[in-house]
Amino acid sequence: LLRSVEDEPEPPSARNRAGVEMRVLKLVARLRADPGRKWTLAELASSCRLGRSQFSKLFVKLTGDTPVRFLNTLRVQ
Repeated sequence: LLRSVEDEPEPPSARNRAGVEMRVLKLVARLRADPGRKWTLAELASSCRLGRSQFSKLFVKLTGDTPVRFLNTLRVQ
């Protein structure tokens, strides 16, 4: 039991979280610049160096929308 507790990864530092959030916000700017491009969720997540689920959750946290809904709104505008 002690070994499993010692082997747990440390929680991400505030600095690391800020860096990840900055990558997502930079991606948001790219989406605004080119909403017509055929973006895939895998491509978006990969460009932020995140898994698809982790990326989607963070994207919603930062924008209030899912990546697909965000892109569709941009396209309609």
